[in-house]
Amino acid sequence: MLKKFLSDKNNPELLKAVNAMHPRDIVNELEDLSEEEFNEILLLLDPSLAADVLVYLEPSEAAEHIQEQNLETQIALLDAMDIDDAADIIEEFDEEQQDLVIHSLEDADQLEQLLKYDDNHAGAYMTTQMIVLKPEMGVKEATKKIIKEAPEVETIMTFYVVNDLFELIGKISLKHLISAKPPTTIHDLMEDVRSFHTTDDIIEVTTYLRDYGYFVVPLVDDENKLVGMVTLDDAIEAYTDEASEDFTKLAATSSTEDTGFIKAAWHRLIWLLILVIVDVPLIFTTGLFEEIIASFAILAMFQPLILALAGNVATQTLAVTLLYLNDPDDNPQLEARREIGSGLLSGVLLGIVAGLSAYVIAIIIHSPFAWRVGLVVGVSLMGNIAISPAIGFAIPYFLKKIKLDPAAASGPLITSVVDFFAMIIYFGLATLLLGGLA
Repeated sequence: MLKKFLSDKNNPELLKAVNAMHPRDIVNELEDLSEEEFNEILLLLDPSLAADVLVYLEPSEAAEHIQEQNLETQIALLDAMDIDDAADIIEEFDEEQQDLVIHSLEDADQLEQLLKYDDNHAGAYMTTQMIVLKPEMGVKEATKKIIKEAPEVETIMTFYVVNDLFELIGKISLKHLISAKPPTTIHDLMEDVRSFHTTDDIIEVTTYLRDYGYFVVPLVDDENKLVGMVTLDDAIEAYTDEASEDFTKLAATSSTEDTGFIKAAWHRLIWLLILVIVDVPLIFTTGLFEEIIASFAILAMFQPLILALAGNVATQTLAVTLLYLNDPDDNPQLEARREIGSGLLSGVLLGIVAGLSAYVIAIIIHSPFAWRVGLVVGVSLMGNIAISPAIGFAIPYFLKKIKLDPAAASGPLITSVVDFFAMIIYFGLATLLLGGLA
């Protein structure tokens, strides 16, 4: 449709058909167009539709396309967006371009306020475009206000009630309002409302919306004054972004979607250098047991098994722990007991299997110390798998407690820590049981 439209731009029927398309469908077709064709389409579309199309893109990509337009078009597109969407895109501009654009927009003051919040703050995802009611209003007066302001706001399903100081005192649903009759007032209909502070974690807000089935939640400042609200779609977007960010950290890498290969490689190189430093003690530890390894080569056969299983168990626990840490309703003590208990049970079962396997292999290769080798492998595996969940839980939990991002406890980092302890247990036990027999 869009390619056909570009070849026949003066066709009023095609223009009408394109402007009737859903923004998502336009975005899907735009993927097949060049950047020049994309920007040309934006100019031909109705400004409000063009703004909706840009909102469906990643903020960084939308910012690139907007900055290809002249200043007048940039302002028209940003003014046509919901204020929270405009803030996400403007945040991708450089500082000089931000100053140039923001002060030309209708909602400049509100945009500057939104841009002050950190990415994890609920305030960064709120919209200030909402209908606010007073408790003394009659239902007829409130209905007239809603009809007048409805085109300018994001949702009219829920309205918040404030007093003369703009302090949040309640809420009322559209359903209850339209079913009421005069002389009923808003005070008669309003219900208690749960609010969040603008600096509360967005994940906490998202969890609340999910658990209680609400579509919006109000945000207040330090004085309990209503500042804005977070809608469910914005909360889900924030949750998705957080999950994506945690996943890349879990792999000790970075998202390459918005960065070139040089920047992505540099970020990964930094992590790899850190992991090299962390692995240095592991190298020295292996050197301490050089004699026992040389005397009993069979031990080297089972070393990969010991390290791999311990590392896998720790990474599994890390993944579960990150999910727990994003859910404030979970119990940390219960989670720790469950993970450690699971590690103990798995360790015992796998240790028995591995120990018997090592014993059989030692017999096959005619080792005179078969039962001792089996015991070393089995007990070591039991111990390593038992402590691995504790490490996988303790590191991210500790980081959370000291206000650091728990996802920074990436899989490779935890694996390196687990490997260090695994080597100590494995070769330490081997030295104890086999050291005097070499």
